[in-house]
Amino acid sequence: MLQLLSGQTFEINDHIISDFPWFDFLNVEQFTISCIDGRLPQVEMQMPAVSQPGISALFKLHDITDCKLPVVGHRKLQFSDMRLVNIQSLQVEMAIYNIFDENFVEPSIIFNHGEIIIH
Repeated sequence: MLQLLSGQTFEINDHIISDFPWFDFLNVEQFTISCIDGRLPQVEMQMPAVSQPGISALFKLHDITDCKLPVVGHRKLQFSDMRLVNIQSLQVEMAIYNIFDENFVEPSIIFNHGEIIIH
């Protein structure tokens, strides 16, 4: 398991999928979706670490092909146990990764590549 320090940046890949402490990130502090020049959208999520006060992770997910969020007012956008899965073998067009919460199924974000920036 990785020791998270401010200033680190991790590319999302198979190594990060297996070594990153996903369970330490439960609640989304900030969530933005942007689309520039007609390209596929990008999602950014700022999430604080539960076990390390003062440390947070910015998840930048690029080339979003599918994004399902909770119904507004139904529940907060949160992750009680976040999972990131490499779905290349499923041959989903223009998508490599899926991020979701096993307890709720949604939210579900399918994206091509991304990085995690520790603050």
